[in-house]
Amino acid sequence: MTPSHAHQPMRWGLVLVICVWTGAAQASVAGPALTLSDALDIALRSNLALGAARARHAVGVAGVGVASALPNPEAEANYTTSRPHQAFLVKETLPFWGRRSAAIAVARGELGLVDLGVEGVIQQLRHDVRVHYYGLLFALRAEEIGRLELQNDRELLELTRARFEHGDTPELEVKQARLSAGRAEATLGTLSSEVDIARGELNLDLGREREAPIVLAGHLEERPPLPDVVRLVERALGEGRDARELRQRVAVEESRLRLARTGWVPDLTAGAGAEFDDPDFSVGPQFSLGLTMPLFNRKGAEQSQARAALEMLSREREALRQRVSTSLSSSFARVQAADAQVKLYSGSLVPSASEVRELYRDSYREGAVGILNFIDALRSEREVQLGYARALFDLERALADLEREAGVELNDGPAPD
Repeated sequence: MTPSHAHQPMRWGLVLVICVWTGAAQASVAGPALTLSDALDIALRSNLALGAARARHAVGVAGVGVASALPNPEAEANYTTSRPHQAFLVKETLPFWGRRSAAIAVARGELGLVDLGVEGVIQQLRHDVRVHYYGLLFALRAEEIGRLELQNDRELLELTRARFEHGDTPELEVKQARLSAGRAEATLGTLSSEVDIARGELNLDLGREREAPIVLAGHLEERPPLPDVVRLVERALGEGRDARELRQRVAVEESRLRLARTGWVPDLTAGAGAEFDDPDFSVGPQFSLGLTMPLFNRKGAEQSQARAALEMLSREREALRQRVSTSLSSSFARVQAADAQVKLYSGSLVPSASEVRELYRDSYREGAVGILNFIDALRSEREVQLGYARALFDLERALADLEREAGVELNDGPAPD
């Protein structure tokens, strides 16, 4: 054994210790490794766009307060040349209680729509966090594959040089191996840039700085069970955000119709005051009653508008039922197709590519095949590994799209066999 070969295990052990120490240091800087659930919790607490959306709730609450407020009283003071010379009167409009309660119901219904809008932001955020979480895992896996490819190409270059020095291969194969290693190094640089981009997208969802370090505890192979599409459609039509928003809009328009129907009821204005400087008395009481006569405007246009809106929402309900059923079936078909791709790669393509690569490696060492054949085998294995990683990511993205389309979380268990 040559001295260089004798020290090779020690050198690789030192490299392993350095890598482990560096990884531990990076993990301590980045904090604990995040699962998908951890990332979702952080996003729900720290995402800036969600915080802005939640601030709309206060606007809706203020709207309820505006609808609940009573009109201010009016104070009136008169002075005339006739007697009595002076009079003072305080008036208060007493709105019809049905009109006020209907106005409050409209404001509360609009507050419910605001809260449903916030739920929509949360659902989109859940979708983005899931896609970007597994997108970062995919980018890290692709970078790892690229790094292994570069390592294999460099080992191949060393092997080719050794064979060339022994006269077993022409110099052309050395140049081809060097070209392959250079190409792998350039590819690794691109893949590292993709990792930075994916990390920035996830950090944006989490309300962090774009360059903040982050460590993920998840794995691309975390394949969740596929939901039952029939139960999912039922849940979407009953619990989905779009269905609940449509029902809330119906409730708001019904309240608007009740409010408009109170237009024929007059408001009562009551007043009380005093008169001064009269020959018969020094101070005398004064009372007044007034009615707003609904002669020209009985809110007929508002009633027609509310009825038309209810008719429109009734048609939207039927359209929603058809759209949800169709869109969820299509989204679920994409999930099934992605799941089939994952099973194909894991069950057949990945093991076959690894086996072919080992066969070509042994054949090249024995001189049975040329270097181009071996390079093609290495490249084919890399493409299969990348395809497998992308298939896993596509499955997670399809599930995220399905959850967003349904408007409910995918927690109803797997589909029955």
